[in-house]
Amino acid sequence: MLDKYLNPTPTFYKWDRFWVGALPALVAPFIGVIGVFLIAFLNAKYNQHENFTPHMFLVSLQSKTAFMRISSLCCMLNGFVFFFFVRKDYNNASRGVMLVTMLFVLAILIKEIL
Repeated sequence: MLDKYLNPTPTFYKWDRFWVGALPALVAPFIGVIGVFLIAFLNAKYNQHENFTPHMFLVSLQSKTAFMRISSLCCMLNGFVFFFFVRKDYNNASRGVMLVTMLFVLAILIKEIL
């Protein structure tokens, strides 16, 4: 059964590969974390006239509620990547996005439990 998922079905699309979907799915949540930091930084700078450093952001991520909210929001960005590949009919790349997203969610749940 695993052979079906690990060996991609042949398609006539050049870029329909598992790793083509897995790579952007790995990068998208980290871009989301950077985006959340930039929003918090700009909010603190222009609305509240305070300093907000990356160290303060990392310390705030140690809170369970903040980590859960930010990490799940950033994993939702993989939905955009997934639907991009589905729309282009790249089924093998979509599998890569789904696998990486499930691994991210599993890691978030394990961190929340411990």
